[in-house]
Amino acid sequence: MPELQVQDFATQARKKARPSVFKGWKTTNEQEIERRRWRGRTEIHEFEHLGSGPEVFGKFRVGGTAGRNYTLEIRDLEERSNSCTCQDLATSGLGTCKHIEGVLHRLAEFGGGRFREAAKAGSPGIEVYIIDEPEPEPAPFVRCASGGSSGRLAAEAGRLVSAIRSGSDSEPVQALRRLADENPERLRVSCLVDRWLARREKEQERGERREFVRTEIAEGRLRVDQLKFSVVSLSGRRRAASA
Repeated sequence: MPELQVQDFATQARKKARPSVFKGWKTTNEQEIERRRWRGRTEIHEFEHLGSGPEVFGKFRVGGTAGRNYTLEIRDLEERSNSCTCQDLATSGLGTCKHIEGVLHRLAEFGGGRFREAAKAGSPGIEVYIIDEPEPEPAPFVRCASGGSSGRLAAEAGRLVSAIRSGSDSEPVQALRRLADENPERLRVSCLVDRWLARREKEQERGERREFVRTEIAEGRLRVDQLKFSVVSLSGRRRAASA
């Protein structure tokens, strides 16, 4: 197992950085992104490069100011399509967070020519990750390398992602994971895909419970004035009825 490299730049960053001028809640998206860039430069205490992947387009562990650790994936140095397990990235709609911006800043500052070359070449592999657009809610997306001999692999990954998006069968998910395990240097599946799958499963369960209640009311087995408890508690009756 490769040794994890830990780098601490917080002290020197505070000496160089200027405080953010944006205060309050009446700010634009651009101002909020700049706020996160400043916080990333001043608040990220350390990060670790995980595994044996590319030095720039890699997977990192980042420490937050509250003592929590977050998993970070860098796949683009220009577009906002990187991933982080923090709550801010999941809810802000900005496509970035202070952890992403902090790591990007350090990589650019200390990577020198390697960072500039990586920015020109782009990620060398196939990425399966979560995007917020163009659909109304996040869904897996496949982005392929801009060249090389990964056409057949990219096509197979794309086929499996399409199957995952269109249904709830677990086989495409397992097949995609096997494909990534067999091609670790060419295919990366974001850790946020599992979070998306879990959220989708919960939404499907809620939909099934709502439909069960509607059926119970329509067929006279349940009255609206009897709904004095959460619909969630009806899940046991739903399972019994379908058994």
